[in-house]
Amino acid sequence: MTLIGASERRPDSFTVLVCRGCCCGTAGKHPDVPHGEHLRRINDAIATLSEPRSRVRVTDCLGPCRHSNVVVVRPHRRGRPGDRDAVWLGEMLTQAAIDTLTAWIRAGGPSRCRLPPSLEAHMFDPRTPSSPSADEPIAFLSTRPKR
Repeated sequence: MTLIGASERRPDSFTVLVCRGCCCGTAGKHPDVPHGEHLRRINDAIATLSEPRSRVRVTDCLGPCRHSNVVVVRPHRRGRPGDRDAVWLGEMLTQAAIDTLTAWIRAGGPSRCRLPPSLEAHMFDPRTPSSPSADEPIAFLSTRPKR
């Protein structure tokens, strides 16, 4: 992992949103993906952090379904999540992608390390016309706490 210099550091805490809406995290769309295991591994990675405000939230549909499974990492600003700096990751379907994500989280995530190149390949901008389409909602606030 490439560390971020002190002048570039962001707040230490962040939220990982894991979409489990209409098609993300479903066996109907991705029958060969161990969705529960992926969620458990993300939770386990967050649990290793010394920053107690970092957390995982399972969300309803975030909107860009063509990129399922979607994971969003949102650094906090002054104790509140900051959507402007959110990292949207799509097609998080493989063990390798989850391995890299959890290693990045354990290393401090967006507050301490640059996004690994293999995760950069999963990044997308939810505001661009190609993703999501105009009729797909983007539900930044439709989160429910981890159980």
